[in-house]
Amino acid sequence: RTQVGADNRDEEIRQAQLVADQLKKDGWLFSSHSYGHNNLPGLSLETLETDTRDWLDEVGSIVGETSIYTLPFGNMPTGEDRVNKTAILTDLGFHI
Repeated sequence: RTQVGADNRDEEIRQAQLVADQLKKDGWLFSSHSYGHNNLPGLSLETLETDTRDWLDEVGSIVGETSIYTLPFGNMPTGEDRVNKTAILTDLGFHI
């Protein structure tokens, strides 16, 4: 457990980083699947940005940078909602 308020957080983060580093050495890539596993269609832009920043702070800080975002539930918004949400993700460093 590495989230804020978790017991032994610093040690858990250190151990998780060791595992992530070894996986990367073995050729693994990491992606974001969001922090709260929210369905993007219907999600507010503010919530998407907050959720993505939470992932970057809480998980990305452990596994390292990634440009890969894997859609929760596989659902991509449509129309202008898609354009706006893609822009948020791109601005935060995700390109796939």
